[in-house]
Amino acid sequence: MNKKMDYRNKTVNKNQIILKRVFKIIIILLINLIAFTPVFVEKYVNYKRDEWETDRNFYGKEINLNEIKVVKNKTNTLTFSLKELKKRRTNGKTVYILKGKSNRHYPLTCRIEENVYNKYIADCDQFTMYQKVCNVVYQSTNGRMDAEIESKDLYFTPKKFSKDELTDIKKSVCKETQDKVFINDENQDNLKYDPEYDDQECELKDFKGQRVCSGYTYSDKNLNINAYVYGKTFVKAGKYDSLYPDAEDYVKDTDAKMDLKLKFLNYIVKTYHSDGYLITLCSFEIIFFIVILILTM
Repeated sequence: MNKKMDYRNKTVNKNQIILKRVFKIIIILLINLIAFTPVFVEKYVNYKRDEWETDRNFYGKEINLNEIKVVKNKTNTLTFSLKELKKRRTNGKTVYILKGKSNRHYPLTCRIEENVYNKYIADCDQFTMYQKVCNVVYQSTNGRMDAEIESKDLYFTPKKFSKDELTDIKKSVCKETQDKVFINDENQDNLKYDPEYDDQECELKDFKGQRVCSGYTYSDKNLNINAYVYGKTFVKAGKYDSLYPDAEDYVKDTDAKMDLKLKFLNYIVKTYHSDGYLITLCSFEIIFFIVILILTM
């Protein structure tokens, strides 16, 4: 009789131990499911991207020549040292070659005849030259384009672009922006000229795969100018646009109210993209498998 009771007790204890292990495994699985929630939500949000994300780009093809306005036409003052001059003999004549940089870091090269050198530069440690500069602007409800134009020619007396030159400059800017797609960038004023490239653009692409930029530079050899162009979009964000990584490149709708679903999705997506989440998840998974192995032994 006692042997039967002992056998039953052992069976009951064994079943209880199994049930406890199963219960612990279920709890761990639930915790694991919660830990993976940001991964699942991120996959779902990306799956819905084509449907949810709206087009907030400002397209250069919208820019109309007749609506481009000249807002500044002025003279830049540039100071150079004698170290930036190289003396040369050409066809029996002495000339001086100036190699310097503009305020926008464009390389500048100027040939100075000996008689001009003697009049403006001789016996000076530094000398001043002038550069024609203008700004042209286009603006609509969808965005704004600003272009700063610098003449490659330098002068010893202040000069400005003529009316005809400004007309040609507007045509040049309009032509160059037709295939551009603009986003926003807080650091766009820091774009500097790289002499290896006549046309600088970001390698960024939007959700449609279109090449986008916030600023770029180009040179027009016919007009002998360098141009720095930047644009920004005014198009407001859609309901779900805040969920995607490129939200920082566009206008934020601070007045929009989020429903509970959108707040949840934003929180989970931010958690997924936060520093250390994936590392923490990997560490948790290692611990999880060790615990499972121990419980099933």
